[in-house]
Amino acid sequence: MTPQTSGILFVCGVIMALGGAPIVVLAGLDLGPEVALRTTGERVAATVTDHRTMRSSRRGTSHQVRYRFEWAGHRYTHSDATGRSNLWTSLPESDWNRAVKSGKVPVLVLPQAPRHNRLVAARFPLGDKLAGLGLGLTLLVGGVLAALKALWALARG
Repeated sequence: MTPQTSGILFVCGVIMALGGAPIVVLAGLDLGPEVALRTTGERVAATVTDHRTMRSSRRGTSHQVRYRFEWAGHRYTHSDATGRSNLWTSLPESDWNRAVKSGKVPVLVLPQAPRHNRLVAARFPLGDKLAGLGLGLTLLVGGVLAALKALWALARG
């Protein structure tokens, strides 16, 4: 391998590793609470604060709500690992109709960390978290191995 090729491989490896690391962190931060919600989540009635129907040629129709609830004297909304809050979340049309009509929606809350919450009717996105973790690890490990191979080739001359 020429020194120029080794340099390019090293740079590509570092870029891959730097791209994979934050994906691993974000997926990892959400994976534990997602599993805990499935096993120890408590049900609470949340107030529907907004609702909408989204139509897309690729995904079809999506029925979404925003909600809030009180837990231990604090107000919470649907949020994610990046810290964004008051997010839209999808649910099946029949549950959406019920939520819009009643103004309430059942939510699962992680008692020790109530910012981790999900609609009862929403699918648990555990597969999404695992896919993100797998992608991030692939980029991270592949990038580190590519950079090490490049350094090894440069050291051998």
